[in-house]
Amino acid sequence: MPLPADVLAALHSRLEALEAGYARHLTESYRMVLARLVPEAEAFSVAMHARLEAGVTLTPNQIRQMRRYRRFIGTTRQEMGRYGAVLEDAVLTGQAEFARQGLADAITMVQASLPEAVRASIMATFAVMPTDAIDAMVAALAETSPLRTRTLARFGEEAARGIGEALVYGVASGRGPRETAREMANAWGAPLTDALRISRTEHVRAHRLATMDSYRRNPHVVRGWIWQSALIPGRTCAACVAMSGTHHDLTETLDDHPNGLCTMIPETVTWEELGLSGIPETGVQVEDGSAWFARQPESVQREMLGPGHYEAYLAGTPISDMVAWRSDPEWGRTVGIKPLKEINNANQE
Repeated sequence: MPLPADVLAALHSRLEALEAGYARHLTESYRMVLARLVPEAEAFSVAMHARLEAGVTLTPNQIRQMRRYRRFIGTTRQEMGRYGAVLEDAVLTGQAEFARQGLADAITMVQASLPEAVRASIMATFAVMPTDAIDAMVAALAETSPLRTRTLARFGEEAARGIGEALVYGVASGRGPRETAREMANAWGAPLTDALRISRTEHVRAHRLATMDSYRRNPHVVRGWIWQSALIPGRTCAACVAMSGTHHDLTETLDDHPNGLCTMIPETVTWEELGLSGIPETGVQVEDGSAWFARQPESVQREMLGPGHYEAYLAGTPISDMVAWRSDPEWGRTVGIKPLKEINNANQE
């Protein structure tokens, strides 16, 4: 049987509501950073363009060597470093909250997967992760995550470099102050975009770890899990579509990509193993992603795959054969789509 749609809708709604609170906090904090930095950058840009209009030649290297520019970069690095600390605190606080929510959602999904006749008695034996174990899991996640050792450690430096180079390019290319400001908009937005992606991804990671821990503590009820993707045209990536509906045992983890929307649906033991003989097996069913993709109109298929991969699909390569696993230095093991060259080489062998 499919897991009731309202159960999954409520789960995603809870996660979105939780993350929205952290997103608001991170956005408001970042606005305060911009309020301190943007006026200084704009003043520097206007001063440099005045020099250009006076006939002074300014090369990128000359701009970088200016005391005023170096002072601005130093301030930017410091402000972005402080914002990185705000982000780290939000990640750590949110991980604990999302982990607790993961435990509650695991119980809800297992309950919804069980026959109503034995739901109460089975759930009475369901083992739940203790509070101190949640804290230990979050602490271990923080210590071992590449996010903390690599991404957050250099957050301020990377942000300052991107903003500074955008400013240098805008001035050295001879563009006017207004055009330079427009060019810098992306540079100003990049740190916040990174922060929101980091926050969401790490929070969902904690939710999944807690959910998996609940499954593993109860092998008498849960035998494995099923990968369920959102299957939203234009939003779900082709790799996650291909993985949707695949079955996994309790030794495996759901290694999604940053900002992923996928969920682990519990696969419970058979009704006969629960002592319910004579009742037809109606275990949880998750729609096969490849079958879903095959039903989509050409426009959706082409948009999700891109022209080259779509041609490979038409030529007979199923999307399940396009899935690739990568070891990312910052995000760990992630799922994605194989490069087209690799797919074509495989088809030629």
